[in-house]
Amino acid sequence: MLVVLGLVLLLLLLPASAGAHCWDGSFSEEAELIHCGDDQQPIEDVELPPAQVGAHYGYLFESDQQSVSSYAVKEGELPDGLGLDPSGLLSGVPTASGHFSFVVITYNHVTGGTEQHAEMDVVAAPEAALGPAEAITQTTARLRGSVTPGNFAIDAWFEYWPTGATDALSTTVEEIDGGVDPVEVTREIDGLAPATEYSFRLAVSSELSPDPVYSETRTLRTAEPVKPPAQAVLAETVSTGLPPPQAGKTFNIEPAGGSVSTKCKGDGDFRKLDRPKQVTLDCEIDAEDGTVSVTASKGSSGETQTALFWGGLFDIDQEAGDNREAQMTLAGQRRCEKRGDGMGNKRQLANKGSGGRRLWGSGEGNYKTVGSHGSATVRGTIWLVADRCDGSTLFKVKRGTVVVRDFIKKSSVVLQAGQSYIAKVAIGRLP
Repeated sequence: MLVVLGLVLLLLLLPASAGAHCWDGSFSEEAELIHCGDDQQPIEDVELPPAQVGAHYGYLFESDQQSVSSYAVKEGELPDGLGLDPSGLLSGVPTASGHFSFVVITYNHVTGGTEQHAEMDVVAAPEAALGPAEAITQTTARLRGSVTPGNFAIDAWFEYWPTGATDALSTTVEEIDGGVDPVEVTREIDGLAPATEYSFRLAVSSELSPDPVYSETRTLRTAEPVKPPAQAVLAETVSTGLPPPQAGKTFNIEPAGGSVSTKCKGDGDFRKLDRPKQVTLDCEIDAEDGTVSVTASKGSSGETQTALFWGGLFDIDQEAGDNREAQMTLAGQRRCEKRGDGMGNKRQLANKGSGGRRLWGSGEGNYKTVGSHGSATVRGTIWLVADRCDGSTLFKVKRGTVVVRDFIKKSSVVLQAGQSYIAKVAIGRLP
C-alpha cells in the first residue's frame, strides 16, 4: 500500500509536458487550462478557409482523440452569423466582413481538453450593378453592367427572359480577376422576339459561394416589326407578281425586317434578301439579325399559309401533297464554349451561354420547326425552338398551342402559352 501511494505522489510531482494544455472541463469564468499528461499533444493552430458575407459556410473541426469529444469557443469571437456546435461544426451565414481570431476547446472526459487557436477572414460579397440596355434591332439587344470582384476571382454573366416567363437564358460566362475596382461587362444577345418586353439582370459568383449574387432586374422592349405579320405580308407578296408556291417544290420568301440572307443551290455564299423571292427546297435562310416571311402552298386547293421566322439560321423543306407541314430545321454550328471534364480526355459543352442554335416563329399555318432532339408542330402560334449548349433542345410557347415530339423519349407533349419543354440528350452523348 505504501509503495502504491509513493508511485502516485511521484507521478504528481513529475513536470508537465511543455506546450500541451488541457481544459479543466468547466465553462465558468474561472475555467483555466492546465498542463496535460505526456500522452496528450497540443493541437496545431489553424487558418480556416475564408468565408463570404451572405454565403453559407461550413468547416468541421476534428480531434485525434479516440473517444467522443465536445467543442466550444473559449476565447475570442466568431464572425457574426456563424456558430460552433458541440460536434465541431462551424457553420452559418456570415453577416459582416473582417478578420477573426478565436480559441476552440476540444474536451474529452477521458483525456481532458486541448485548445486550438483559429483565424479566418470573412470577405465582402462581389457587387453587380446593371447599366442601361439598348435594343439594336427587333431581335437583338446590348446589355451593360459592371462588377466589383473583391478579394477573389469571379464569373459574371447576364440572364434574360420574356417578362412573365419562368425560364431564363444566359450569356457566356466571363472570368474576372479579383480587385477593388469596378469592371465593365457588356454582351450582345440575339434571337429575341420582336415587340416583346424582356427582363434582364447581371449575375456573379465566386469560389466561396455556389449561389450567384444578382443585380437589380430591369426591362427592355424590342422594336416593332418593320411590316405587319402574316396576312398583310402575304397580300404584299402576292401583289409583287411572284408565281404561287408549289407544295413540295417551292416557297415564296420576303424580308420583313432587319437583315436577311439566303444561300440556295449554286449560290456559293449567302446573298442578301432585299425583295420577294421564290426559292426551292434546297435553300438555307439566315434570319439571325432579321425577320423573314415564308409562304408555303397547302396543296391542290391553291390556298397558301404564311409565317414569320427570326433569330436563327434554318433550312426549309416540305413534302408534296395536300396540307403538308412546312418544315424549318435549325442549321449552322453551335457557338459554345468547350470545357474539359477534368480527366484530360472527354470534352463537353458548357451549360451557360447563348451560343446555341435557335429560331422563333409566328404564323397562322401548318408549320414544324426541328431541333437536334425534338420538333414542334404548330397551327397558329408564336413559339421558340433552341438547341442549347448543354446538349438539350428547348421548346417555348408564347401564344397558341404547340405539339412537341421528343426524339430521345420517342413521345409527344402538348404545350400551351407560357409553357416550355426541354428534350434532353442522354448523358455522355453531348454533341
